[in-house]
This record gives sequence, structure tokens and C-alpha cells, in this order.
Amino acid sequence: MNYTDFQHLARLFVVGALDHDELEAFATGRLLFGKRAEAYLRKCRDLGAVLALGLDPMTPRPGSKAQLMQSIRQQLPLRADPRRAAPTAGRDGPQYTHPEMTDPFEAPLPYEASCRN
Repeated sequence: MNYTDFQHLARLFVVGALDHDELEAFATGRLLFGKRAEAYLRKCRDLGAVLALGLDPMTPRPGSKAQLMQSIRQQLPLRADPRRAAPTAGRDGPQYTHPEMTDPFEAPLPYEASCRN
């Protein structure tokens, strides 16, 4: 990685636009370029704060939230919510459909499952 690559990643880091691999490369560059990297990162953060303060608040267009949510639904795989698993009547009482739990309220939430990895 050269310093120009680090500067590009630093600008994206400040606005939260780095993926996992880019974050690792950014962290490596931060260590590699040391004080020079920290000074540039500080400059980017200051510039980002000034830019944010200079923006006027805007009312979103009607339907923009619905459009965003539709886009998210199309990109994410559908998963059943284990907390709402329907019981199936059985000889021993209700049996829940979640494979790991007997009670749907004990099932891990999707974000909890991702934290285990």
C-alpha cells in the first residue's frame, strides 16, 4: 500500500464507507504510516465535521423511505422470525418449528447469531 491509497481509504473511513477488507487494509496503512496517517485522518475528520455543519436540513421526498425499504428487502434474503414461529399441535402439546429451540422466545435473534461467528 502506498500513501495515496491510504489517503483514499481514510476519506472513505471517515464517512463509514469501508467494507471489511478495506477496513483491514486501512488499519494496516494506519500502522504503516504512523503519525503521518493520524494527522491525515484528523484532517479528514475535521473536514467532514465542517462539511456536515454546512449542510442545510432537507425534507426527504415522499416515498423515499418506502423506496429504501423495498431496495433493502430485495437485497436481503428472507428469513422467518423465530420469535414468531407458529406452534404445531402434537401429542405432547405445542411443538415449535425452530430447529434449535423449544420456545420461540428463546431463539437467537438474527443479530445475535452473527455475533457468535
